[in-house]
Amino acid sequence: MEELNLEGIFWLESNPGDQVAGRLTFDNVNGAHLDLIGSLHQLEDSFDLPERAVRILGLAGGKELTLVDCFRSNMSIQAPGILREQYRPLRVLSGVQLGENQPLEFEGARLGLLHLDNWIQKTGTTIDTSPDEHSTGLRKIQITCTPLEKESVHTDDGELELIFTYRFNSDPFRTTTLSQSAVLGVQFSESRQLRSILETCNALRNLLTIGVGAPASVTEVSLTRSNLTRELGNGKTSPISIGLYNPGLGNSSQSEVKNIHPLEMLFTFDDIGGLQGVAAWLKTSAKFEPVIDSLLSHWYLPTIYADNRFLNIIIAAEALERIRLNQQHINFSEGLERLAHFAGDPFRSLIQDVKPWVNEINRVRQNHLVHRGLRGDMEFSRMHWLSESVYFLVVLCLLRECGVPEVVLSKIQQNRRFQHTAEQLRLTK
Repeated sequence: MEELNLEGIFWLESNPGDQVAGRLTFDNVNGAHLDLIGSLHQLEDSFDLPERAVRILGLAGGKELTLVDCFRSNMSIQAPGILREQYRPLRVLSGVQLGENQPLEFEGARLGLLHLDNWIQKTGTTIDTSPDEHSTGLRKIQITCTPLEKESVHTDDGELELIFTYRFNSDPFRTTTLSQSAVLGVQFSESRQLRSILETCNALRNLLTIGVGAPASVTEVSLTRSNLTRELGNGKTSPISIGLYNPGLGNSSQSEVKNIHPLEMLFTFDDIGGLQGVAAWLKTSAKFEPVIDSLLSHWYLPTIYADNRFLNIIIAAEALERIRLNQQHINFSEGLERLAHFAGDPFRSLIQDVKPWVNEINRVRQNHLVHRGLRGDMEFSRMHWLSESVYFLVVLCLLRECGVPEVVLSKIQQNRRFQHTAEQLRLTK
């Protein structure tokens, strides 16, 4: 998700005539910050304001802005008597100004994700070369691009879309660039609260993270609503594309992440059945949301300690079995055995024997985490590979809940990370 650093004017809906200059910044780690040269309130009221969230409107960098749930974080007076205010907006909407009484509800969302293009593996571009018969060079290079059509499937909540966009830049003497990007879109059958849309975005991000085996940062979110349109002329209108800036959806080091080859992925877009598989995941994700949140913590917090990671993944496995059985209290060891059998042959190929593996997981959970203190710490490497084994257990079970074909689950056994985990489980025992 791109960073913001915009200078402009900002005001409260209740006092549009009192506009204050300031700077709005946003990054994926720290979120949004608004620094005002002045105050949105009268001087006599500025020191005794209730600490409640407000909605601030703005115009900066040529963009209409809505700053949602802004809390004042600081106020000061600088010489020669200039009042300064700072606010921390929870999120920022770009391209629209929505007042306090206008609901944060939208009917559509489009999502750009890091690694999405590689995961989908679709292109409309072909390159043909013709060698020169009289030299070692080329006589002709022909690049043909046939734009890919939008794909869509109906879901219980509306429509899920795969959309391809293109960008063309040319310097006729040196460089010609044609870029293709894929985005996932959701058109809801009725307006959704922004909070609900963020849950859908997070579910799509989680699927891609599991599939490619790397954090799938959100690079862009755009929202639409049928009553927010722009005139195009000739009586035609177009929905306004509203940009969303929300902390926690992206990583600060997106540019440092390498491209991932399909052979390194746990599964691809086609493996899980294309958009139908993505739709099935959205339904499964809504049911098992607590499971997935704990399962993927190590991807989004890569510096997490080994024992914390092990505990989070154990929590995911326990939650998975509770939800599957629809009962709060379960026997942990028996639950692990049921999950192992549900995961099937691919998981048994990872751990070999179910019963000894279950006993070791339970022993580590009790002696090194729940009742930690008097016993010596377990080796970091062993705990890491046990965590990996439970990770694959939960992933395989979730994919079965989605109805992923057996042939795809069997293919996971060829994944490098899967094979390395199997090897290390044997070597560190």
